[in-house]
Amino acid sequence: MRTIPRRSLPTVVALLTLTVAAACSNDTSTAPTSNRAAPASPNRSRNLVIGSADHRIIELKGAETSDLGAAIARLGGQIERRLPDVKLVVVKGLSASAAASLASRTDVAHVALDSRRQWIPRTVARHVQVARPNAAAHVDQSTAAFYATYQWNMRVTKANQAWLTTPEGRGAHVYVLDTGIDPNHIDLAGRVDLAHSVSFAEAEPNDIRDFESHGTFVSAIIASNGIGVASVAPLATITAVKVLDASGTGSFADVISGIVYAANQGADVINMSLGAFVDLTDPDDQTLAAQLQAAIAYARLKGAVVISAAGNDGLDLRSLPPQQIDVPAELLGVVSVGATGPVDQMNFDHLASYSNYGWNGVPIGGVQVFAPGGDFEDPNQFADLIISACSEYSAFDCGDGASYLFGDGTSFASPMVAGEAAVLRSIVGNSRLASLATNNCVLTGTDAIGPMAIFGEGRMNVIKAASCARR
Repeated sequence: MRTIPRRSLPTVVALLTLTVAAACSNDTSTAPTSNRAAPASPNRSRNLVIGSADHRIIELKGAETSDLGAAIARLGGQIERRLPDVKLVVVKGLSASAAASLASRTDVAHVALDSRRQWIPRTVARHVQVARPNAAAHVDQSTAAFYATYQWNMRVTKANQAWLTTPEGRGAHVYVLDTGIDPNHIDLAGRVDLAHSVSFAEAEPNDIRDFESHGTFVSAIIASNGIGVASVAPLATITAVKVLDASGTGSFADVISGIVYAANQGADVINMSLGAFVDLTDPDDQTLAAQLQAAIAYARLKGAVVISAAGNDGLDLRSLPPQQIDVPAELLGVVSVGATGPVDQMNFDHLASYSNYGWNGVPIGGVQVFAPGGDFEDPNQFADLIISACSEYSAFDCGDGASYLFGDGTSFASPMVAGEAAVLRSIVGNSRLASLATNNCVLTGTDAIGPMAIFGEGRMNVIKAASCARR
């Protein structure tokens, strides 16, 4: 891709405020109030089905047979993508009757109509005036955090104490499945593996640039140069896997493809700050969820630690009808991450007003661990939010590769945990056994901040998790 030269540092910062469906509570307790129970049929922005992706995902019973391609062509279809590792073939151009014909073949297990979903909330932007950071990278990120006032997330999680006392993610590869990345941002330059970054987003093929800014924001929380903002794993390598377009939408086929790609490239950690609800009474949804689960199982088998945002719906996921699940967060093998956020810079382990919560103590379903995601209960208190990098290609007036955004959401809690996982991988190595150890330490190296039924294993603590990894 074309390298864009850096220009002068900005004097404005876009304020990124993710839309949330949760009602804000005036209760200062960390426990949610009773009026935040889940409705019987949730209707949330990230649950929107944008429409058919003109794809059907064929799930095979075994290896692809020699005549499958010809059969698809005769029915008017065209193979767009093969994913033999999970026995899937993505096809476009098939009618419903043609799909039914294929489904009757003895080598085909299922044929599902793919759909485009709103995987991340839509955003709005405002601006505030701030001073400029010094354009020089620092080794110890505690001296690099120009916006230190706003980076309570690093202090609360002891990430700042892990700088220089751990390998800081050195050698760990984190694959970020998102809207792409701005590799030229001053805090991301040199941190991104451009050779292996790729786009599966149908609307933006062969272009990893981030036209939304979500993926750039997420990535700089994981690893940064420490110029304007610090990160959890400063020495980790980020790889962009674009699965969502500038509107935050994408298809299941694209997300599944991104997971399989990351696994095959040897990802140590996969971060997915995205999610959608599926209805298991719908045959297509049921099949798509199962195919997504197969891709996650494959990534885990290949040694990746898989992290996902738990969602910004303000729901107790235990109260959802059994046929409704939040994917990928509630799938087996995924570490699901909820968000905490202070109010007026007090009670930093307060359950964020928008965050999903609730865990039954089993390996599948609910929210397993929490991390800082910020909150915007007080619209005059920017310090309660999370700050990170803004993409110069986005619409947030960040056109110089040196701007920053404020935001809140479980999308920004998830990369905190992904960064922690990268630090742990740099301690334990990159074997399959190391992956299991990392997963365990992510879940047990935490601080209890409330009832397990609400907060799962608790809020991440990088120092405690690192001690776990060294044992």
